[in-house]
Amino acid sequence: KKKKKMESCECCPTTVSAVQSDYTPKGKVEEVAPNLQGYVVGSGDKCIICVYDIFGPSNQAKQVCDIVSQSGYLVIMPDFFRGEAWQMSKPIPENREEFGKYLASHTFEAHVGSDLNSTLSTIQTKHSNISSFGIIGFCWGGAIAMKIAETGKFKAAASPHPSMLTKEGVAAMKCPMLYLPAKDDRKMMEGILESSPVGSDCKYYDNMHHGFCGARGDWKVPEQAEAATDAINKMIQFFQKYV
Repeated sequence: KKKKKMESCECCPTTVSAVQSDYTPKGKVEEVAPNLQGYVVGSGDKCIICVYDIFGPSNQAKQVCDIVSQSGYLVIMPDFFRGEAWQMSKPIPENREEFGKYLASHTFEAHVGSDLNSTLSTIQTKHSNISSFGIIGFCWGGAIAMKIAETGKFKAAASPHPSMLTKEGVAAMKCPMLYLPAKDDRKMMEGILESSPVGSDCKYYDNMHHGFCGARGDWKVPEQAEAATDAINKMIQFFQKYV
């Protein structure tokens, strides 16, 4: 119970609200596995799976997918929440009990792991040319990326402002991971890089709040747009090296 409480507190360590983006996504929503929709963009012989933050398939997350796809990747963002993401207009409550219950219903063990396996099977059926996989995880998705990296099915993982990382979890990963934490994430990052697989790397964005590269990013603010662009480019370079 103690661990569960600690983990729920480590997700979304900020009071910054989500931001509605007026970006027009370039991809399309289609079935990515039986009974599972997802956002799909790009093409290539390498696939990047994107795991969004608690606000679901936001336009910011779709924009990251679009940009990454332009470097020659098929990018797929499954809707693991199945249309029931945490509402963008709903603040994370100070009493984390409700939020903790929400997170507990969407763990890797609850259904995300099996959803992922179904997605990978569908990809390999639809796109037989795919030779390797990478994964991006924002915030909540960073914890999911850590679990997914334990499966041995991915060549690299990347996480802007990750959440709920543990030294034991990252030590079990079978691929390098790129961490892109914000100022709110420093405490969680203690000992993480030292525990990570060979090839893992980290860049801190100490002038940015948690979520700047996801649904909490307001990219009409030049500083936030610059930081998000830098983080996306770092992820692309990481994938070009390892995937």
